[in-house]
Amino acid sequence: FVNGKLHWSLDREDCGYIGSLDLATGMYGQIKKPKCDEDSESELESTLYVFQGCLCLLCDENDDHTDVWIMKEYGVTESWTKVFTILINKPSRSSVFTPLCRSEKGEVLLLLGSKLVLYNPENATCVDISFRDQEIRAYYAFVYTESLVSPCY
Repeated sequence: FVNGKLHWSLDREDCGYIGSLDLATGMYGQIKKPKCDEDSESELESTLYVFQGCLCLLCDENDDHTDVWIMKEYGVTESWTKVFTILINKPSRSSVFTPLCRSEKGEVLLLLGSKLVLYNPENATCVDISFRDQEIRAYYAFVYTESLVSPCY
């Protein structure tokens, strides 16, 4: 939910676009995704999120390289910006990163499967979050945003 609209990735035929529904007007729309890989003719697998209040795409380059793109100015295709790259080996191909928030130092809190990790994009280091030497398991972690729209998880 960004800018008063619900968003979702479109199916294979329109995989270069994000669908939107304006809840105030009931109008549907489309937003063009960024070209994650300039060298490839086909679209890379990408996952849509909201990160720092902006539309965010995670583009899987391969198993150990995921680019994070943010649309800095809503609705402006040219404002898609690659903000950092996650250089972590995923436990499996089906594993998904969920970016939760970013600190003032630039570190990113990620949900990786059921683990919370703190990732530093500057030096590509990753630290498991633990409390009193106990690993924290977070199966449904998300950033709370006050809204009348229910996040159906």
